[in-house]
Amino acid sequence: MLIKQLPKAKVTDSIEKVFSILDPCDEHIVKIVKQSLFLYRNGAVYNASASDDTIKATVLDNGRQFDVELVFDFIEVSYCQCEELLFCEHKLATLFYAFSLFNSPGEYFNAWKNSGKDMLHQQKQIFSSVQDDVESIKDEAKLKKSGVELAGNKGNLLQNNTWVGKSDTGLVQNDNSSLGNNAELEKNDNSSAEYDTGLMQNSTRSRNNDARLMKNGSRSAENHTGFTKINSVLTGNNAKLMQNNTGAEKGDAEILPNKYDAKSRPNARILPYEEYSLENWYSFFNKNYEYFQKRQEQKTSYFWSYNRNTVLVTTIFEEFYPTLGNAPKPSSLVGSILFEIHEAIFTFEKILESASNAPVSMYAHQYTTKYLDELCHDIDDHIVTIQEKSLIPTEQDEMIISKTPERMLELLFLSRDFQFERFRLFQYLCPLLSYSKNLIEELEQKLSIRMKTEEHLKKLGKINFSSECRLALAHLSFLLEQDNEAINRLTNGNHYELYFYTTWVKTLAHYKRWNRFEVWLPFINKRMGEYIHQYGDQKHKRELADFYLYFIKQYSDENNLESVYFHTLQAWLPYSFSDFSNYLMEHKDYRSWVELQLFNEISIEYIDEDDMKKVESVDRSCLLPLYHNAIEEQINLKNRNAYRQAAKYLRKLRTHYRALKEELIWENYINHLALKYKRLRAFQEELRKGKGKLIND
Repeated sequence: MLIKQLPKAKVTDSIEKVFSILDPCDEHIVKIVKQSLFLYRNGAVYNASASDDTIKATVLDNGRQFDVELVFDFIEVSYCQCEELLFCEHKLATLFYAFSLFNSPGEYFNAWKNSGKDMLHQQKQIFSSVQDDVESIKDEAKLKKSGVELAGNKGNLLQNNTWVGKSDTGLVQNDNSSLGNNAELEKNDNSSAEYDTGLMQNSTRSRNNDARLMKNGSRSAENHTGFTKINSVLTGNNAKLMQNNTGAEKGDAEILPNKYDAKSRPNARILPYEEYSLENWYSFFNKNYEYFQKRQEQKTSYFWSYNRNTVLVTTIFEEFYPTLGNAPKPSSLVGSILFEIHEAIFTFEKILESASNAPVSMYAHQYTTKYLDELCHDIDDHIVTIQEKSLIPTEQDEMIISKTPERMLELLFLSRDFQFERFRLFQYLCPLLSYSKNLIEELEQKLSIRMKTEEHLKKLGKINFSSECRLALAHLSFLLEQDNEAINRLTNGNHYELYFYTTWVKTLAHYKRWNRFEVWLPFINKRMGEYIHQYGDQKHKRELADFYLYFIKQYSDENNLESVYFHTLQAWLPYSFSDFSNYLMEHKDYRSWVELQLFNEISIEYIDEDDMKKVESVDRSCLLPLYHNAIEEQINLKNRNAYRQAAKYLRKLRTHYRALKEELIWENYINHLALKYKRLRAFQEELRKGKGKLIND
């Protein structure tokens, strides 16, 4: 097994060495690491083999195969067929594959990414403090030059749209007007004033003058045509809100008024949508998407017109989705996360629509599936954030959550393609419904009504979504821990729906809900028994068998029910061959292990040499049937090389018989074999060739 051939310490040291070189603050590097993690998670790393602290594997990326070889002692000079000198996504995917044998690559990636955020935060703090000191020195020099004396550390001077000082009170002067009475100038972390007026945007870009709004709210104009907005809150007597004459540029997006008055909330921000209106959120998304489409039409009107929808699928995820993510978020923590979730849902919808308009041969490849999977993972991460931090939604947040099931149903029935991804999105969004039991009941009623309609269409032989309804209803029953009801709903489904049961089985095993797992086990066994006897899909059958056997073994080990695992291995042959072989070797049942090799017609040359040596050291008589079978196979090939290989096996067989002191049996066997194939002249020559002749003349 691969886990036994790879040294854990060297694999761990290698991944730490690689990620100590990679900069988590570099967006390009983070993107490469994300891509490599995606390749590993989606099974793009295969044909892996290990020897002498080296792992070799093949990585499937963009429809191309890349051979990768990692040497853990010299990880910096590892080889990849893509000929990238540094660490490409294929090398990193292979490294994640090796690391997954001992630890979680996802957790390691998150820890590495978070370390970059901490580093960036520290750098910003240092830069901010240094910048404040420099600005203070510059302003002090200017004031001395103009003959103005600073009045200790109690006064501040605001002149010509600049501010000076760090004292608690100060004098603000703008356009020859001043405010006194010990007014206090409050500042944001990076001396930004745009936060209080709501015009702060995270990494948004002004399209006309290339001005950027930085993450902490400070704005810089590259062409020096604009002025920095001054919007400070003055506290004390007669506190007022002062604002300089700057605003959104002419080409900026339209800013819609917020339905909550900014005066009633000092920290309120003016957003380009109604903060707690899901319909208005999607209107905002659609406006941005329309603008994005117009730009894409200009780009692709003369080029690639034949596969415009295929190109659009890629650009929606790689260009539109990040831009949408830069939009200002609602003020509440849960509201901000919900906004990001619906950004991903909207992008998911647009990718499905674009893919459905493209030719099948173009969009039904790994790219579209890759983007949909990434969006599902993003949504899952957001929901996990709410759960891990135990965030409590406000009443306004609950209004958004209450309208989310409508979007879930729209996407579930949006297309006939990508059923697995559509249902996975439905599953990932269901935890939001846990905030109200009524939401689950209402959704279940709607699905039951829809199910009747779809079943009627199915009887008429028309296109229907009966499978989606059945799976969704079963998932809701699963969430309510009504396992028998969920199984009853799935009974009428097709055998290919086994793919959709994986989430439920994995969840029960992860939380060790073995009493519920035991309810599902007979149903899984029955469905797999039906599926493995269907024609075709050999690879998928083996993958499903490996997946379910992993959790069944975990269940049997923790509940001392070894017979359950053993009978499952027997029932699922030949697709359980690998697990069954390992099981028999671990239990030292070598005779059954040999019988398994013969049952699956495994040639002796493909059997692991270490396993052969282990059996030989304990009981070499177990190996005799393997050699007898291999000799007959080689002779039946009827060519000189095969006869030579048969003679090689015969010499090894003679050694085993002599070690067992069964020379008489050997003599009878070899004489019978020579007589049986006496017409094969080349084979007879091989029997009499060399010093260790098998028969004498």
